[in-house]
Formats: sequence, C-alpha cells, structure tokens
Amino acid sequence: MRLRLVGLGPTFLWLSPHNFSKARWYRVLYRTPLQVTQKFSGRLARAFFLVKRGIYKKFSKGGCMSIEKRRPEKDEVFNEKDAKAYADGCDFQEGIKKTSDYAIVAAEAARMFGKRGRLSGLVVEICPGPGNLCGELIKKGVQKVIGIDASETMLNHASKKFEHEIAQGRMEFKKGWAQQLPINDGIAKGSINFHSFHQFKDEQRAFDALKEMIRILAPNGWGFVRDFRRDVSKPIMDTFLKRRTAKTPAVAELLRESLSAAFSQDEFIDMLKRIDGIRFTVENARDPRRILSLLPAIALDPVPHWMDSMIDQNVKIQKLK
Repeated sequence: MRLRLVGLGPTFLWLSPHNFSKARWYRVLYRTPLQVTQKFSGRLARAFFLVKRGIYKKFSKGGCMSIEKRRPEKDEVFNEKDAKAYADGCDFQEGIKKTSDYAIVAAEAARMFGKRGRLSGLVVEICPGPGNLCGELIKKGVQKVIGIDASETMLNHASKKFEHEIAQGRMEFKKGWAQQLPINDGIAKGSINFHSFHQFKDEQRAFDALKEMIRILAPNGWGFVRDFRRDVSKPIMDTFLKRRTAKTPAVAELLRESLSAAFSQDEFIDMLKRIDGIRFTVENARDPRRILSLLPAIALDPVPHWMDSMIDQNVKIQKLK
C-alpha cells in the first residue's frame, strides 16, 4: 500500500500503513489553527501598541527591536592612559585562564570563510588594539596578519607582545586610520574588525571604513565585521547584562554605552547597499558553544565572553570579481 498524505490542521504528515491507524487518534500539532491565529494576533496587537507608545521604533527581520537613536561614544581613539588600561585588561591571566573572545571571533571567521576550519593568505585587521585577534588568526592558518591602529600605545603594546611573530615575518603593525588604510588595493585575502565600529562618531566614518576594508581585498576576498548591535530587545539586553556582568557590575554601564553607540543591522545593510561589487549578509551572531573546538577556551575564561553572541552581529562581505 502506498503512503498517504494526511492533513493535520495547518500542516501535513506523510504516514505509512503501520502508523496511520495510530495517528487517527492523536493530533500531531500542539496548537489548533485557531490557537495559532490567536497567538499571532496577540503579538501583532502588542507590536502596534509599542510603536504607538513610542517605546520601540521598528522591528527587524530577526524580531529584534530598535530601542533608541544612536548615541556615539565620546572618542574614537583611546588616550594613552585608557589605551594602556584596556590593553592590560585584555591580557589578563589567572593561572591558565585567559580571555576567549578573540578565539571565538577567529573561529567564526574560519568557519565562514575558511576551508575545513582553516584560513589562509594575508589578512588585515582594522583596529587590532592589543593584537590578540591577530595572534588567534595566525593559529587558524593565516600566513600573515597586518594590524592597522591609530593608537601609538596600542601598537607598541602589540608589537612588544608579538615580537617573535614579527621577526618571522608573519605579523606586522602599522599606524593608520580605518578610513584611510595604508595598504595597497586588492592584496588581502581577508579583512576583519572586532568591536570597533560602534566607536566611529557617525555613519559616514563607518561607511568609509567599510569601503576601505573592501578596497584592499583581492577578488573573492572576504570581509568580516563583528560588533554590537543596537537593535536588541530590552528583555534580551537586560538578561545579557545581568548574567554577563554578575561578577563585574562596573562593566554594565560601559556595555550599555557601547550598545547605544552601535549600529543596527538595518543601518549596516543600508551602508553596504551603497557599495558596488560585493555580496553581503548581516545577521545575529551565533552561540559559539556550537563550535566544539572552542569549548575548552570558553571553560577556562573567567569572564563569560561567549554570552556576547546575544548582543553581537556578524557582517559578512565577499568581494566579487
């Protein structure tokens, strides 16, 4: 006897003669069509209520909500004192424990753009700060990494820490702005930026930085921006801040400021649409615990950096021929 297609509310299920008689007595769906309609209507009514009250301005594809107008941070580049404090904070070590956020971003880049989890060629990191991501990219197979930063303090810190890799010719640090990279056209296999776009004072500065990231790419090269996103719902943001800053409550206000300064997914999409010759996607960051190779680093990190995926976005770019 052939298979039969049985209608069950708004969906269908292929059933064989062996399980058809049993399925006659049990509904597979946990909601009737009426319940589904009522649930959707309730959510839609709540959306209109929130927009009318002015609490949220718009909804994005992922169901996230743009909370407020962007509030840029005071400075794009750290002063010497803040730069040193930041660099030292990113290099903390307690025994064998160390920060995992840079390993997470390098693993994501390798997953999206590499072959069998390995990257290759020349990669340029824009605003590398202490240089930790440069080191993680080398571990992922990149032949050479060039870091471009406007902070002399950061460059000195990173150059001292990676002097061995620099001597081998596998790493190099240069002073420059993200909007005017001291790199020739079309020579890089990849370009990457981690948690820096929210520091740009306006959309034009961010747009110019994106254009520069693409200019230096060879045909079929890739670009990757990982940054906070402002279009995070308040419940998600509150949950994130409560769990992420449980041991470091002083960090909560700093994270709120960074989220308020971040660009939304729609804003990134609008900027990228104005650039010819590329293919791109903008999406929510994934939970890094899905990548099994990251689990040891996540377990050893005294700060739960893996939670940043709740408020981060991935901007993936491919330069066409």
